[in-house]
Amino acid sequence: MGLQINIANLIDSLIPIFDNIDNDLFDIRARQAKIIQAERLAATSLAAAKIAHEVNNPLAIIKNYFKIFELKFTNSSTLKEDLKILNDELDRISNIVQQLNNFAPTESKEQVKIDLNSLLADVARILSKSILYNSKIEIHFIPDLDLPALVASSDDIKQIVINIIKNGAEAIHEGGNIYLEAHHKEATTGQASDLRQFQHGQIEIIIRDDGPGIAEEIAANLFDPFISTKEGTGNSGLGLSIVQNIVAKLNGTITCKSSKEQGTSFTIVLPIDGQSAP
Repeated sequence: MGLQINIANLIDSLIPIFDNIDNDLFDIRARQAKIIQAERLAATSLAAAKIAHEVNNPLAIIKNYFKIFELKFTNSSTLKEDLKILNDELDRISNIVQQLNNFAPTESKEQVKIDLNSLLADVARILSKSILYNSKIEIHFIPDLDLPALVASSDDIKQIVINIIKNGAEAIHEGGNIYLEAHHKEATTGQASDLRQFQHGQIEIIIRDDGPGIAEEIAANLFDPFISTKEGTGNSGLGLSIVQNIVAKLNGTITCKSSKEQGTSFTIVLPIDGQSAP
């Protein structure tokens, strides 16, 4: 009987030891995962800097030819408008390429008052004529006529929206709908007194699709680098991580809800006053 009691006591004393070992192993695995991710990011940054250097040269040549085209076709207002759109997008590509020199850019871009309805309408129109052209995907922009101006970088907002819409389009490549809208969120008493950047409220941008949703195991780490929602496509899995970095730089938040029944919805909340995070 005494032996049984001693064995039981021994087992009881060993349980916390095994628990501690299990916790230690979990911490070791977590640290190893962070080290691996850091090494992959370092390698990606080096490759990105090389790509940025090589891409800038042909971009400059293309931009020069666009200036020549504008001079040659001054009589066609429709063509001039199309050329301006292409030229603006080349400028945006150039800015994105500059960011490749540093995967997590900290430089603040010029912030101006943006007519968000116009910007989102332009993005929807451009994407309808480009990556969604000849597809069975329709993009629906729902304007808010009471939407105030947002202080931010228009390039940053475009990059956020285009990345998310592109993700949605790839998820519903067989056909479906993507909805784009924005709303004003009034500041609460607590926000206005504690956080000056929220004193005029926030802008909420919602991008949703009626696709099949995102798998739970991917959704849990959706914004981590190298996590791709498009398995087997060779996608780098950096798009949403970059989006999250930009949103954080703008002092905003981004969340995602996804289900097989209701599709996927991204919500970006930004301070109207546009104060970037330090």
